[in-house]
Amino acid sequence: MTTAVILAGGAGSRIGGDKPSVVVAGRPLLQWVIDALAPVVSRVVLTVAPGQGLPPVETALPLVVCEDLLPARGPLTGIYTGLSCARAPEVLVVPCDAPLVRPTLLELLLRQTGAGAVVPEANGRLQTAFGVWSQRSTSALISALNGEHLSVRAILDQVDARIVAEDELRAVDPDLRSFCNVNTPDDVARVERFLLEAPEV
Repeated sequence: MTTAVILAGGAGSRIGGDKPSVVVAGRPLLQWVIDALAPVVSRVVLTVAPGQGLPPVETALPLVVCEDLLPARGPLTGIYTGLSCARAPEVLVVPCDAPLVRPTLLELLLRQTGAGAVVPEANGRLQTAFGVWSQRSTSALISALNGEHLSVRAILDQVDARIVAEDELRAVDPDLRSFCNVNTPDDVARVERFLLEAPEV
């Protein structure tokens, strides 16, 4: 059983909060991401901030909502919470604000095996909200969450991470639109233009 973890617990301050509910082309951001996951995973874990609400979504996938176990610590706490709730050997991690993510790119990440974490590198930087994380990385995540270094990048060496190079990513997502995230109203307009140009995305 392949499990995806959607990181949905961010503050969303630049877009007015409640990012999973932001509507893009008639659907909440969260719905776009769940739809992209449907062909490649068999269940979904949503990690949210304590007390956070979510928009209604439609999916045939089993869906579990888990509140962040260590709140206010950024994406690391979502990854740790997702691993803890999923209890799967590894999980596919995606952010809730990537409505253009391609299933083919997610499949590529899932095909990488044997690493404590798999993280894509695109547009000159690590895309740390995406990846595949193994239960073997749990101790490093706990140490980081109990310390001062809360960035995902800071622990990649400790978990024997595999970096997926941009040329590999472009083979399945030529324009790298999977990594177009939505943080502002301008981003919403930009993504809606992309969808209008290529509605099959």
